[in-house]
Amino acid sequence: MGKRIFYIFLLVIGLKISYFLFYKICYSNFEEARVEWKRDMITLFFNHDSGWYERIATTGYPKIEKPEDIGRTEGNVYHQTEWAFFPVYPLTVKAVMWMSGWDFNHAAFPLSLLYCFLCFISFYFLNIKVLEVDEKKAFFRTVVFALLPFNFYFSMYYTEALFFTLMACGFMAIKGNKLWLLALILIPLAVIRANGLIICLPLYLYFLETRGKTLFKLDGPTFLRSFWFITGPLAFAGYCLYQHYMTGMYFAFSAAQAGWYRQSMLPFLSLFRSGDLASQFNSIYVLLYLVVIILCRKKFPPSLNVLLWICIILPLCSGSTIAVQRYIVPVFPFTILICDGLEKSNLKKMVWPLLLVLHFATFYLWIISHPLST
Repeated sequence: MGKRIFYIFLLVIGLKISYFLFYKICYSNFEEARVEWKRDMITLFFNHDSGWYERIATTGYPKIEKPEDIGRTEGNVYHQTEWAFFPVYPLTVKAVMWMSGWDFNHAAFPLSLLYCFLCFISFYFLNIKVLEVDEKKAFFRTVVFALLPFNFYFSMYYTEALFFTLMACGFMAIKGNKLWLLALILIPLAVIRANGLIICLPLYLYFLETRGKTLFKLDGPTFLRSFWFITGPLAFAGYCLYQHYMTGMYFAFSAAQAGWYRQSMLPFLSLFRSGDLASQFNSIYVLLYLVVIILCRKKFPPSLNVLLWICIILPLCSGSTIAVQRYIVPVFPFTILICDGLEKSNLKKMVWPLLLVLHFATFYLWIISHPLST
C-alpha cells in the first residue's frame, strides 16, 4: 500500500509538471494560446473563478447596502460579486498568505498540490474501505479518476479537490463508525460550495444503510446517533446569518447568481436554453450523464444514486449549464461506472493513450480560457 501511495504522490507532481510543459508547447505553436497573458508554473492554474477566490482571500466579502448590488443582469450589462462563492477554500488560501506573506497565487500553489494529493488519496481509500475493492483495483480507478476529461480541475485553484476530499472522508468516517470525525468534516463541507450542505443527504442515507435502517424505519439508538449530522446544517445556518449581516439576505449566495444570468427554474428547462457552443455541449454532456446513471441505477445503493442525481439537479435548477462539468467531476460513483466499463472493454491497451488525449484536450480549453473550461 505504501508504494501505491508514493505513486499517487508522483502522479500529482507529474500532472503539475505535464500541465506546464503542455502549456509551453501550446504557447509556442498556437496563436490562440498566446491571446492570454504569458503564464508561469504558478499562474498557469489561476483562471476564471480563481479571480473571485483571490478577491475573497485578499479583501473579504463586500458589505452590500442595496439588494440589487449583490448581482444582476440587464441585457449585456451584468454586475457580479464575491457573494456567489463560498468561503472555505479562499479562507485556507488566506491563512497561508497570512503565515507566509505570499500573494494569492504563491499561497494557492502549494495548497493545490496538497489538496490534489488528498483528493486522489481519499478516492483510493474510499474504494478500499467503502466500496471494498482490492488495492490493485483501487489504484487503477484512482489513476483513471485523475486522468478523466475535465478532472484537471482538481489541480487548479478551485474548490473541487478539497470538496471531494471532505465528501470522501465523510463516507469513510461513517464506514469506520467515527461519527465524531464526521461531525467535524460536515462543518467545512457545508460551506465550501453551493451543493456542500445537500451532500449531507446521501451521507445520511449511507449512514442508515450501514445500520440496515431506512428513513421510515428508525430505532431509538439510530435516531440519537443521527444528531452527529447536525453540525453541517448549523455551520450553514451560521454562514446564512453572516450573509444577512453583510447583505441583508440570508441566501446572498443564491441572489448573487443573477450576475451570471442564472435564475431558478425546473432543472431540465436549463438544457439547450442558449445557442452558444458551450451551452449546447454542456446540455449534451448532461444528457449523456443522465442516460448512464439511469441505465446503471441498480449498481449502487440509494445513497449513491441520490448523490449521482443531486449533484446534477442542483446546478440545473439555477437555469444554466455553465460549469456543469465542475459539478460532475467529484461524483465518484460516475467514475466507478466509467472504470468498470473500461475494465470490461476490449480496448484496454488504448485506455491510457485515450485518457491522456482527452484529458489534455480539455485542459487546452483552460489554457485558452474557453467557456467550456469555466
